[in-house]
Amino acid sequence: GHSFPTRRSSDLSTSKDYHYLMYRGSISNVETLNAQRIYFPEEFRGKDYVVKWWSGNVFPKNAGDLLYSANVEFVDENRAEAWVGLKASIMMRNPNTESTPSWKGKMNIMYIVIA
Repeated sequence: GHSFPTRRSSDLSTSKDYHYLMYRGSISNVETLNAQRIYFPEEFRGKDYVVKWWSGNVFPKNAGDLLYSANVEFVDENRAEAWVGLKASIMMRNPNTESTPSWKGKMNIMYIVIA
């Protein structure tokens, strides 16, 4: 036969139920260096939430542009109203017409909020 460990009653008093709020979304075609506000659903207002974001597809301004860097920057937030401000930073260069890269292009930004 098998013996199974028994749980002492003192262990039960420390067990907790965890309930997570999670929201996923994206914003499309964010012009480089433009800040965008992302609003979360009502249930996130005033909560202690964590936001993760990352760059999705990057769209060049011109067909021949080469991508140098693509990043999503945090700008500001308001937890009482449940929003964050994010900015797309995309640097590209067209080797046919430009000697140095410049800030241009658009990006999709994906995000997830967990409370």
